[in-house]
Amino acid sequence: MDKTQCRDVLIYLFPSFGSYWEDEDINREDDGSFTAHGLLSSFFFFYKAQHLIFDEKTISELATKLEEIVSADPNDESDVANAICTSFLELIDENREGKVLEKHLGMECLKFLEAMRGYDGS
Repeated sequence: MDKTQCRDVLIYLFPSFGSYWEDEDINREDDGSFTAHGLLSSFFFFYKAQHLIFDEKTISELATKLEEIVSADPNDESDVANAICTSFLELIDENREGKVLEKHLGMECLKFLEAMRGYDGS
């Protein structure tokens, strides 16, 4: 999945993210171009602010889609999968909004979080 397809999936799952993304002025260039990391960073702030209003079905669908993307990239070659891990999952880990999502995450996303939690920086 490329970054444009990822954006479209996020907007499909969270229609209000569409207008949030259109108003984005930090992670999008004036010409509308963006990186996968910029997209997921923007989605992080959107999700963090609004996670309590999303229903369980939508949260579960998000987790399923994240898992599909991350598990399809075992060699860390996809900028989208990397952005999901480093610009979204890592930022919500062990926060209130992360706990809402974590119970729905698949094995590869959970493995990333566990590895990150065990990393001591050396």
